[in-house]
Amino acid sequence: MMDKKDFIVTENYNLRIKPTGARKIVNEFSNMLNKKVNFQGKEKFLGYIVFLKYRFIEHKMYKKR
Repeated sequence: MMDKKDFIVTENYNLRIKPTGARKIVNEFSNMLNKKVNFQGKEKFLGYIVFLKYRFIEHKMYKKR
């Protein structure tokens, strides 16, 4: 997971993430979205379910205008 070497401490003692740390976060998030889960009785990728829910909310918002 994340190590101390994945961060930089600035002069103000703020933490900044190095490119290696950002790559680890993106890879972990991508792996999470590519997992299959049970949705409405079928096995679907989590990324697809997020897309479906986003599209549903978007249609609801524009329908109310």
